[in-house]
Amino acid sequence: MEFKEVCLGDSSLFNIDIGRRITKKELHNKSKGKYPIYSANLLNENFGWTDNLLPMDFSLDYVLWVIDGIWMTRYIPSNTYFFPTDHCGFLTCKNKKINLKYIAIKLYDIGLQQGFSHSYRASKDNIRNLNISIPVDNDGNFDIQKQNEIAMRYNIVDNIKSVLNSYFLVLNNSTIIFNKQDCSYKTIKLDEIIDFSKSKTNNSSFTKKFVFNNSGDIPVYGASQYSDIPSYGYVKDNIEGIKYFENCLTWNIDGSIGCFYRKGRFSLSEKVKPIFLKQEYINRIDLNYLSFKLVEKAVEIGFSRFYKPQISNLKEIEISFPVDNSGEFDKEKQMQIASKYININKKRSFIIDNLTRIIKSHIVIN
Repeated sequence: MEFKEVCLGDSSLFNIDIGRRITKKELHNKSKGKYPIYSANLLNENFGWTDNLLPMDFSLDYVLWVIDGIWMTRYIPSNTYFFPTDHCGFLTCKNKKINLKYIAIKLYDIGLQQGFSHSYRASKDNIRNLNISIPVDNDGNFDIQKQNEIAMRYNIVDNIKSVLNSYFLVLNNSTIIFNKQDCSYKTIKLDEIIDFSKSKTNNSSFTKKFVFNNSGDIPVYGASQYSDIPSYGYVKDNIEGIKYFENCLTWNIDGSIGCFYRKGRFSLSEKVKPIFLKQEYINRIDLNYLSFKLVEKAVEIGFSRFYKPQISNLKEIEISFPVDNSGEFDKEKQMQIASKYININKKRSFIIDNLTRIIKSHIVIN
């Protein structure tokens, strides 16, 4: 296959411009606005809606690109009305034998190679300086059929990734629940086994910026769904006024639902509370078992970022524990059940990690 290299700055082929800043008066929700607004996230129309349009020829196809954010491009077919802000650029083509869907795909490839981002802006000048290779026929004319074929191959890959992403979302948002094992159980309120007087965490001044400015070796966990990712970074040890914890459960009171048994020394954001067993239960309850059962209860009750699980809610939660023939807590059985949760979570994490690699991978097709 032969290709011809064209420059996006060639005014005989392309028109390039950027959008306009939108005012608060022009910004509406979907019920009030007619036209979607595209800004620094081209995958969604969630920036807002408007009743206004820029003086653009909507009988043409368009390619949009992000100027100063995570690099993206988007193809917009003709007769589709939209409003581009000054955070995205747009181009049209004067040659009907150039497929802008193909141009959008190849511009994305080149933008990745260039490293366009928040810091390296995809300005009009930077876009104008880019060259794109377009298939040509034996006579040297742009081959619209070949462009369509290549665009279709990309579309097949995107569709496969979309299916995989649906599997990813199901796995990532699912909660593992085991039916009760073949043994006796005893139900008890958390208030009876947890010393909630110790569930005090850092205040709102303990921010990511503070952690960054006091960088050290101690992991700081925020209200993430991932137990092993210190989303606030690493902070110095023994800073006056900062609370540190060791070998205990943590409970997200905002953000993603999560209860984790974390070992070693760490610190927590204001959105995460430590949970400590009362002294008389330390050797009778397995913390991994308790963490999994608490997540089950959170799902059952419907805790979320909108219905936040505060300490007052936790106190009334009832947890069932395996007991032995004498009615005492069976810690060995708890550990056996917890190990099943751990093994399945490891397998699920392995699948999620591999799905993520595939979904985020970028394939160049010619």
